[in-house]
Amino acid sequence: MSQTMTAVADDDIARIVLDTGRRGRGCLPGLIAAPDLAAMRASVGSAVERSQGSHVGFTGPDAVAGSRLDALAASPDFRDLIRSIYDRGTGRPAPAEDFHQVPRCLAGSGMDRHSLRFHCDSSGTTALVPVEIPGTGRTGDLVMLPNIRRSRASYFADLVDKVLLDNAATQLALRVLLKLRLLPLVRIKPRPGDIYFFWRYRSIHTNEACDPDKVRATALFHDADPHAANRWKRSAGRAAA
Repeated sequence: MSQTMTAVADDDIARIVLDTGRRGRGCLPGLIAAPDLAAMRASVGSAVERSQGSHVGFTGPDAVAGSRLDALAASPDFRDLIRSIYDRGTGRPAPAEDFHQVPRCLAGSGMDRHSLRFHCDSSGTTALVPVEIPGTGRTGDLVMLPNIRRSRASYFADLVDKVLLDNAATQLALRVLLKLRLLPLVRIKPRPGDIYFFWRYRSIHTNEACDPDKVRATALFHDADPHAANRWKRSAGRAAA
């Protein structure tokens, strides 16, 4: 098996921390080795073929076994990198919790239902690994309002934010403002092979749709939920499981 992720210099980590603090996101280019990126793309292509070209959701680590995404998620160097960004960016140690991997593949005519859903994440640090990104037409760009939300002192304050954001009226208003270009949105076109890092807890974000004959596949890796220790949240997580 080839090396999934190349080594990251300390200066590069410092730059990522600076970029995420100033702009809400940072990038380490060419971090995924070419053979591993090819294996990830082959795995995505097989999944799309099995789904007859429709939206593909991956649930659990077994769904991406052998794709090299599983190796990346299990890499201590990768996990340490994400935690190091959190530690330096916040000035405090990342809370101990499970590392979450969320591969996502948009394809076919149903992808509009899974796009333009504005939200903010629970985890303090998120790494985005683009696997397949269209090069022409609608390419499913990531759009975000970076660092617009403060870190909440409690889980319930965080929950209130999400309730206010995740409702039909707010979602419609944000989509209209996006269409009219009245929001100070940052648009990002991810490039496969690079890894992007975000304060997605603090940023409202979504992805646009891509053309129905194209495939957009990414993997998100979440870590350092500042409210992970809250007993109500832990109870809700166990009930959902």
